[in-house]
Amino acid sequence: MGFFTRILYGLTEFVRRNPVTCLVILILAVAAPSVLVGIANFIFYVMLTILLLGVVFVLLFRYRVNKLRREMGQQGGFSQEGPRRRTYTWYSRRDEGDVKIYKTSDTPEKRINDSVGEYVEFEEVEEQNPKK
Repeated sequence: MGFFTRILYGLTEFVRRNPVTCLVILILAVAAPSVLVGIANFIFYVMLTILLLGVVFVLLFRYRVNKLRREMGQQGGFSQEGPRRRTYTWYSRRDEGDVKIYKTSDTPEKRINDSVGEYVEFEEVEEQNPKK
C-alpha cells in the first residue's frame, strides 16, 4: 500500500511543479490522442535506446578491463601464485642481472678552473660521550 501512495505522491508533485506541461498533455490527450501516443512512443524509444547504449558500453568496458587483466598476467603482472617482479618496459623482458650500457657522446673536459676547490676525503667516526 505504501508503494502506491508514493507513486501517487510523486505524480501530484510532478503536476504541482509542472502545471503547463500537464495542461498541454491533457489537451493532447483529449483533442488528439494519436499525437499523444506518437509522442509517448518517441519518448519510450529514446529512453530504451539510451538504456541499451548504457548496457553496451558497460559490457564493452568490462570486456576491455578483462582483456587488459589477461595481458598483464601474461607479461608477468599479478597471477594466482602472487605478485611477481615486473619490469615496466613494453619492448622487451630482461632477466635479472642483465645490464646494457650505451656509450653517449664524449663528455667535455672540466669547465672549472683547477685552482677552484679540492677533493677532501673524510670518514665518519662515532664519538663516545665521557659524561654519561
